[in-house]
Amino acid sequence: LNDEGLNLLKNYPELLLGLIIGSIIGIVFFGGIPVGPLMAAGLAAFFLKILSFFR
Repeated sequence: LNDEGLNLLKNYPELLLGLIIGSIIGIVFFGGIPVGPLMAAGLAAFFLKILSFFR
């Protein structure tokens, strides 16, 4: 999953700012545990692949 996140960040480096802001919001407001931008990008890539099946 992290490999997919790495590929996503290589192709779209502008997503990094959104991932960092989302991680901060998740930690501060929802008491989340930071898993790092690479794992967050992997999850984003996973959800984007799922959404592509419905198009």
